[in-house]
Parts: sequence; structure tokens; C-alpha cells
Amino acid sequence: MISDGKAGDGKPDRSLTYADLAADEESGKAMGAEIPRGVTLTPVAQWEVLGKSLARPGGRDIVTGQHQFPSDMNRPGMLHGKVLRPPSCGAKLLSLDANAVSAMKGVVLVRDGDFTGVVAPTTWQAGQAIEALAATAKWESPPHPSSAKLGEHLRKTAQGGMPQNPFAADVAAATKSVKQTYHVAYVQHAPMEPRVALAEWESGQLTVWTATQAPFGVRGEVARAFNLPEDKVRVIIPDFGGGFGGRHSGESAVEAARLAKAAGKPVHLRWTREEEFTWASFRPAALIEAEANLNAAGAITSWFFVNVNSGGSSIHSPYRIAKNNDKSVNTSVRHQPGGSRRLLSSIRCGLNALPPECSGILIAPADQPMLPCGCRMPPPALTPRASSAPLAHVLLHRLTTRGPQRHIGSHGRPRQGHDDGS
Repeated sequence: MISDGKAGDGKPDRSLTYADLAADEESGKAMGAEIPRGVTLTPVAQWEVLGKSLARPGGRDIVTGQHQFPSDMNRPGMLHGKVLRPPSCGAKLLSLDANAVSAMKGVVLVRDGDFTGVVAPTTWQAGQAIEALAATAKWESPPHPSSAKLGEHLRKTAQGGMPQNPFAADVAAATKSVKQTYHVAYVQHAPMEPRVALAEWESGQLTVWTATQAPFGVRGEVARAFNLPEDKVRVIIPDFGGGFGGRHSGESAVEAARLAKAAGKPVHLRWTREEEFTWASFRPAALIEAEANLNAAGAITSWFFVNVNSGGSSIHSPYRIAKNNDKSVNTSVRHQPGGSRRLLSSIRCGLNALPPECSGILIAPADQPMLPCGCRMPPPALTPRASSAPLAHVLLHRLTTRGPQRHIGSHGRPRQGHDDGS
């Protein structure tokens, strides 16, 4: 019988987890055997879950406003925290007047290396304290490129320089050649609930309630921050207000734990919307260049593809190509908080799949709106994500009637002009 995720014969001391069963060789053989005759399966009419319309657990609390999101959580004796943020990424704090908050009742200033924060009885008091500290803070800020110059900046900071096309000689012999540059802007994940964490220390052990899509990763990040064994850190994930691929890091959990350790009480830290848009991880900006050549028979003779800054997942072209060179290039500087390349591989897939499709349309013969299916690699070499024929049809007219430079916006739509951040 199966109960609470374990298999057993009904006796409390005789049960195995699924992991135990999967690791046992004899169990594996038994799982592969045919069902013995005489074994009665549960009739479909008696199924309690499969095929039934079931209410979402906790659904009533959500629609009536009773559900406790991480932002709503409370603990006995809990205080509220705020963190002093620099004016820009990479800014270094030179000086700070701690006397700005010394007279504020109930406010505790927390300094730990480059980290500065406060805890207070209420969020409002903590916010007032941070504003007072910010007014006295002096920073040294490094220069940053504008959105209009971001592509140029990525080109200049590409590690090892921008790769050169090893098939340049093929251009002269090609019946048709196309070279395109694509600029991809930074995009904020914009969850409905900004980052939030509640941290509580007890007897050398840490419990954190937070909103994350990667609880084990956050546990490891927190453990490393405080030099703790992972079994001394517990991460609890209540239902939270959206992630959209952007909740894989544990910065708010580490910040809340740092404040709670200094205060000696549980601390609740809620980022503002401004902090979320300024300091959370983004979908990375990218500079992408694609160059391709066709011979008289309409076959692609060479393909050169470079992605700067947004990763190499699904970077290989799905087309039959005699000479193929795909490169993912990192940058030598940090472009945004949290690391500009920290994102789901599926996002990278999208950024690397769209430009080849767009360029494929442009290089196709004028009387042929799409490259023939024969140009594609046969399954299983062609992955479903790389196959974008419907998307290519939608983009056909737009791409073939515009200039040589393309910008891919926040919804994957090519556009002209520079992203000014508005």
C-alpha cells in the first residue's frame, strides 16, 4: 500500500520511500514485471482524483483575501527590516553618519562589511531610518552605459573581443548573403509580489520563509553566507505572488537573516516595487550577430552566430549547414545586480532561437517566403523549441521591409531604434 509518499505493508516499522525503491535493484526488477493475474485494480468509477474536477487547495482563502502570502506573515516578537541601497550597481559606500538614527526609538543599525540595514518595530519606522541614513551616505559610483549605448558597450566588453567570422571568404562566392545585428534589452520579471523574506534564528539554527522558485538553491546560498551546514538551515516556501523565472536567488533571505541575527529577533524584510525593479535579477541584455550565405541551389553554405552576454542554450542552428560556427561570449564586467546571466535556460533558448529564424527568412529567395523544410535537420536533431515556423510567418513581412539592424523588445518582437528604458 502507498501512504504519505511511502510504500509498505501497513506496519509502521515496515515502509520504504520512493527513493529507497528506486535505488534498490530488486525493487527495480519487480517494478518492471507484469501485473500478476488476480490483482484487482481500482475501478475508474472509484477514482477520487484523476478525472475529477477538484477545488484548488486554499483557493477559497485566496479569493477571499485570507491567504497568507510571504508579505503577510508574522512571528512573535517580529521586527521589520530595511536595507540601505546604493545609488547604482557597483557603487561603494565611502562614509555614513550612524548618528542619523541613534535617537530613533526602537531602531537598530546593522553594519556588516558592505551591508548596511536597520530593524525597527514597524516598516514605516524602518523606512524613515533608512531615509535618514541615505541622506548622510556618500558613495563612489562607477560609470554605466546608457540604454542607447548598451549594445556598443557589450561589444567592447566581450571577453577576448568579438569573434570574427571564419567563413568570410564564403561571402564572395555566395549567391546571397545576409548579416544582421540584434539588440536585446534588459527585462524585469515583474512579479506581483516583490521579494520578501522572514528570518528567525533559534539555537544556532535558521528558518527562513521566503518566495522562491529554488528552495534548495536558496538554502545553500544562505548556508554559505553564514558558514552553516545546510541541515541547520530550513527554507519554507508559502504560496507567493508570482515568479516568472526571476525567483532563483536568495538575496532577500540572506538580508533578512543578517538583520535577524543582529537583532536577536525574527525580522521581516519586504522589498519595495522600486527595489524589485532596481536590484532584482533581470533577463539579460544581449548583442547578437548572425551572418549566413546561400549558394545557387538555395542551400546554406555557411552560418556564423555570436551571442554576447545572454548564454548559449539552444544556440546551434536547426538548419542543414555545411559550415557552422556558433559562439556564446560572456562579458568582462558585471552589468546588473544579481549577475546578468542568471536566468532560466528556456529564456536563453528564446533569445538564441528567434534571430536564426529571422535571419533565415531574410536569406530565403524572394519567391520563397520560408526556407524549405528540407533545410531543417531531421528529428530528433531539431528540438521543438527551435522549430518556430508559425512565428517566422508572422515576422516575415515586418523583417523583410526594415533596415539591417533589429531590436528585440520585451515580448520578443523585433523593433527599430534604441531602447531608451522608457
